[in-house]
Amino acid sequence: MIVYITDQENILIDSKTVDENYIPVDFEYIETPPKKREGYSIVMTETGWVYMEDNRHRIYYDATSGLPFQHLKLGAVPSSFATSPRPTPHHSWSGSKWVIDDDKKIELKAQQQAQVWECIKQKRYQNGRLGVYVKSVDKWFHTDDASRQQYTFMRTLPEFPPTQWKTMDNSFVTMTKELLNELSLAMLANEQADFANAEKHRLAMLEAENPQDYDYSTGWREVYHGE
Repeated sequence: MIVYITDQENILIDSKTVDENYIPVDFEYIETPPKKREGYSIVMTETGWVYMEDNRHRIYYDATSGLPFQHLKLGAVPSSFATSPRPTPHHSWSGSKWVIDDDKKIELKAQQQAQVWECIKQKRYQNGRLGVYVKSVDKWFHTDDASRQQYTFMRTLPEFPPTQWKTMDNSFVTMTKELLNELSLAMLANEQADFANAEKHRLAMLEAENPQDYDYSTGWREVYHGE
């Protein structure tokens, strides 16, 4: 015959075949349980085997704090258990889904817009540090902060002797006052172009339904990509 085995909470966990003279011990039963059902455990009660909803392996979220936890008991899940992560601190659990009121939506969108605008400004800053092309010598020059300081200092000199200057492809050119002026004007033109592009993206982002999904990767001036 077959004996059905439960854990200490009388939840069916196993079975075994035994001799007909075998006497079941605690947590062993000879009554045949029903077939397994998805999402349920089979439990022995005073009236026999019953199905009980089993959500013990699912992760839930506290409706107040939004923190995750594992539900460890059989039975239906209380409506206060959120079934998905809290999208933002502004959301509250309604009993079936996370919701947000209109005032909170406006506040949240303003925060998201501010965050994306900071990302756009950072993109503009980084773009300005990725080189400048000078047409007369067909070379790219460094525009990182240290190089910019050097250019600024050199422009303050009344004059300076021609200097061998390393470009971004590791070749050298002769830096002259005229070349420095051309380089500086090219940097200025690039910065103005990127500033205008950043403003264009800012205005478009403010009109977007979801600021965090806005793509601000287009329209920036060309940067050095190597040989």
